[in-house]
Amino acid sequence: MHTHRTIVRWAALAGALCLLAAGCAVVPRPTRSPHAGGTDPLGRCAELFAALDERAVRADALDGGAFRVEGHPYLRVDRFLASFRDEALDDRAFGAWIDRMQALDLEARRHELANSSAGARSADEDAALLREAAACGDRMKAVDFATAERRAAFRGRLTVPDEYIRLRRVLGIYPVVSFFVSAGVSNWHDEARQTFANDPPPHDPRMMHYASAGGADAPTAARVVSTAPRDGLGVPVYDEVALELLFRRHAPAWRVQTATDDDRIGSPRWDRDGEIGVDTASPTVFTLLSFTRFGTDVLTQLNFVVWFPARPKESAVDIYGGRLDGVNFRVTLDADGTPLLYEKIHNCGCYYTAYPTTRLQVRADVDYAEHPLILPAPAANERRPALALESGTHYVHRFFLDESGPAPAVALPLTPYDRLRSLPTPEGGRRSMFAPDGLVPGSERLERFILWPTGVDSPGGMRQWGRHAVAFVGERHFDDPFALDRMFVRAGAPCGRRDLRFRPGFLEQRVKIERPREHGDAALGIARPFGLGAVPVELDPVAVGIGQVERLADPVVARPVERHLCGDQPPQRLGQRGTRGVDDGDVVEPGRARRRRRPALALPGVQPDVVVVAAGRDEGGPRAVTLDQLEAQNPAVEVYRPVQVGDLQVDVPDPHTRIDRTGRVGGLHATSFCYPPRTRAAHRAVWPNMDPAPQLVKRGRDDVRPGAVPLRPA
Repeated sequence: MHTHRTIVRWAALAGALCLLAAGCAVVPRPTRSPHAGGTDPLGRCAELFAALDERAVRADALDGGAFRVEGHPYLRVDRFLASFRDEALDDRAFGAWIDRMQALDLEARRHELANSSAGARSADEDAALLREAAACGDRMKAVDFATAERRAAFRGRLTVPDEYIRLRRVLGIYPVVSFFVSAGVSNWHDEARQTFANDPPPHDPRMMHYASAGGADAPTAARVVSTAPRDGLGVPVYDEVALELLFRRHAPAWRVQTATDDDRIGSPRWDRDGEIGVDTASPTVFTLLSFTRFGTDVLTQLNFVVWFPARPKESAVDIYGGRLDGVNFRVTLDADGTPLLYEKIHNCGCYYTAYPTTRLQVRADVDYAEHPLILPAPAANERRPALALESGTHYVHRFFLDESGPAPAVALPLTPYDRLRSLPTPEGGRRSMFAPDGLVPGSERLERFILWPTGVDSPGGMRQWGRHAVAFVGERHFDDPFALDRMFVRAGAPCGRRDLRFRPGFLEQRVKIERPREHGDAALGIARPFGLGAVPVELDPVAVGIGQVERLADPVVARPVERHLCGDQPPQRLGQRGTRGVDDGDVVEPGRARRRRRPALALPGVQPDVVVVAAGRDEGGPRAVTLDQLEAQNPAVEVYRPVQVGDLQVDVPDPHTRIDRTGRVGGLHATSFCYPPRTRAAHRAVWPNMDPAPQLVKRGRDDVRPGAVPLRPA
């Protein structure tokens, strides 16, 4: 009896842990409008949306590609649109923002209607319902956003869930597990770097060639992007002809090592057993248009997705093998239509890799807990990009430009990705390839039993676009609209400050998540100079950013915050203007005063009529006073009579007051910039929100104002 009870208890405990570990996957939950229950047109519209949602729930046909907006059943949102929540939008921009959310909802409802009809309704009836839903959405949004107060309340409610389950990280002791996961990710990065190349693969009789029909030349495709009209948000608007031209121009060639049928590209389909498979007799590349943000620009992204029947298992305990596999290759176009960045993931969100072009440079401190794998892109020319994939694992081990080699053995037609959201079934109905939680049924991997503490739902399983978590440590999403800003700056850009200038919402977000930093060069804790005589030195001005404070005690810099190293700055020092000799000054030559020590001799690079003393003591005092940690700041310019020059201290004018100046950007203090403006007019043109007057910022002991955060340029 005792043994039986013990077994039951352990079984119950194991079941409870499994239930808790499952957590709550992100499933779209229908929402009701506050107008529901009314007898007016708005009330009837609210009931229409409720009825459509109920029908989709009964048929298990809810689409998980975009997220519901609480209280607004006619809107859906993705991470890109959610990034405008804190932006200052005028009426035109706000209208474009809401219109794009409504378009996401109508597209999702089109697939939900088709997948829930089961032959009970005709296509014409579904189209009529969709038109009625569009008209109701127009009527409801005209009322819901009629006032500024309602718009502000809507912004406050708008959220997009991430793809990580917090409960799993708590139960799985995530801080401990992440240490071992990070080591595994680093090992994979090392292996990928060793096998990667930008050269075409050597001849291999097993290599299968796939390619789509070519399109326009590069200049024509670039003009399509650069001249495309933009909506109120600055998002490019393309018609079907322009989109097809862009996809055909940038579609990659695929070279796949083919050992079995699992290495052949195909089209997903439902079989008679109710399982999703891949028909290799119909090879297809699925295309999807997306957008991202980089500084002040909204950029176009072209996604190319291929599917394989499986990643074959190497053994019964292979945790990575299983049914279905695939690769998503993405091209990000710059504002002028030229490729800026290439990226790749497997359709599970695994094995993310970035291939930046020469237009980008990697940040010194990438803003992600799990550093992404970044490999070089091939030099751009008129040839299309090409990928070489290994057999079995389908790892991309070569990224190159397609040379004039053997003709492709298989033509790869382009098909819209949205067709996967409503595939025909053998019974005559329609069904999405993806479950409401965004996962592909039957594509689970054994690794989910090992990596569940990372918080990722079903690691290794295939999933719908927009639902890809691409890091196990920390958080990172494939559709993160700020990923470019967090990983790269434009080549030659001064510290990437241009990327943040007009983004107050994003700037605030970055400051909040920034790790605390300690200054690398701590003071010795005692005042200087050590002697009573004049000490001839050359001072190197160093600009530091200091948090906003209120002085309550002696001036001191306790934790100066320096900017990150830039390309135009020497190591361990901030950027400085190049020296061009010694500035002329009107300082009187110090003579030898009575009963005083002789004046200091000049050192190389110091004129004999200029003597500089490091600040750090009270003027005219007999000895230095020890305070807290000290560091020299720019001294204020003072004017003395000639008789005071021979005293214990000599203050000289600072010729660089227009270089090491302070100001204010976006409500945060900044003391120096990579390329300061030379004139007041140029200053205002580049930094319109900065006070052009120099400011002297001091910091006392224990007097940091709560909430004051120093600006750290990215």
